[in-house]
Amino acid sequence: MRVFRIGVSVAAAIGLSGAIHAGTRIVPIHPERADMPETQRRDLVLGDLDAILTGPTSPTTIATAPYASWMEGLCRRDVLQLKYSRERASPVRPVGIQAVRVQYHFLGREEGQSPERRQKECEKLAGKKLSWAFGDDDNFAVGALTTIKTAEADVRAKRRSTIDCDALTDQAIEAACADAFLSAASKISEIWRCPDQRDGCYGFTAFPYRFTIFISFSYGVDGGYTTAIEMQDHEIVVT
Repeated sequence: MRVFRIGVSVAAAIGLSGAIHAGTRIVPIHPERADMPETQRRDLVLGDLDAILTGPTSPTTIATAPYASWMEGLCRRDVLQLKYSRERASPVRPVGIQAVRVQYHFLGREEGQSPERRQKECEKLAGKKLSWAFGDDDNFAVGALTTIKTAEADVRAKRRSTIDCDALTDQAIEAACADAFLSAASKISEIWRCPDQRDGCYGFTAFPYRFTIFISFSYGVDGGYTTAIEMQDHEIVVT
């Protein structure tokens, strides 16, 4: 009987899914461009691209303007890394896009904000000198950036946190471990997953350091949480 119920439930779910898809109409973007001549369409698309590529540049990269992520309080911008030819017989020239990486900045959660309001808040970041961190997932980025803000507050208040600086080689920094962490936390450049993939563990790069923050929760009567921070010198790679 239980098997029958499961079968009916699955069939109902499949039927509902089919009904949803059947009733969903995908609205194309700029349908009026479909019948335009190629040159006109190309100019319009290139105009769109030029309008958003207003972020900072390096010798081989350019970023989009900040825009709102689907995650509440999270802003992002896309960084285009160009690929160049290395043929000795000809001058260096661009040949393609090598990578598109995402950078994140977390404003903090504010309940009830509309998508339009979130977009405007992110747009205000354009041109400001802020800490933007590379990452590969919006959901993970929110968890990481929320955790680092919590860890900063706890370290300043000298509560709920431990910091391990044993791996640092500079003795003066080791004597001021909390200050080293707070300085690094204010200028993170990359978010990464802990090697062991533990839940609640987040990795960060803030040159000249790499550090992890592991947050653990107590499910006892008192509840609460603790954070364990481990800092290391960033390995310098000579190329």
